[in-house]
Amino acid sequence: MLKLPLLTFLNGPPGCGKSTLMRLIQEDMDGAICPMSFKSPARSALLACHYPHLTMTLPPNLEDPTILARPIDGAGITHGEWLESFTKWLKGKVGKDALGNILRRDFIFLESSWPKFLVDDLGTEDDARPLVGAVGGSEHTLIIHLRRHGCEFKDDSSTLVYGQYLGHHIGIDNNAKPEDMLDRLRGMVGDTQSSSHPIEGFTRPLRR
Repeated sequence: MLKLPLLTFLNGPPGCGKSTLMRLIQEDMDGAICPMSFKSPARSALLACHYPHLTMTLPPNLEDPTILARPIDGAGITHGEWLESFTKWLKGKVGKDALGNILRRDFIFLESSWPKFLVDDLGTEDDARPLVGAVGGSEHTLIIHLRRHGCEFKDDSSTLVYGQYLGHHIGIDNNAKPEDMLDRLRGMVGDTQSSSHPIEGFTRPLRR
């Protein structure tokens, strides 16, 4: 299994492979890592507002690009536009770190049940800061930056997160087979069968 710290973020533009790498990491960790998403609050709000009758059946998959591009019945906007508008409204009313504080609360609630945490869509430093504080600081945090030809950040709601005080940073290109991302990551962070660690600082005792 990959030798990951307590908290790992995935950061990169749309379409670069964050969701794919998240799935590969979960499979490699044999389920011993808790998936989290900064988009969960907006997704939950959309389902509660527009699909309350589907609570006992399968709701629309709000991670599917075809669903995100599809208009919401009676709303006049697509699912993706609704999610973006809600997130901007929330940050405007509550604060730029609103999403981070929501996930911080979730982390505190789940902390005793999971050994590691993986967040697949880090967009800003404000999003990351509350979670980094909750896990005890940057020495317990890794930020993986994904790159892919033709994929770029489109607006100011998501960007390259490079604050050194937030944790260790590594970059991975996704321009070949998706599985190659996992191999590159393993070469950078090592695995649990190795006594050493390629990234300085990861040899420090973690909180668990």
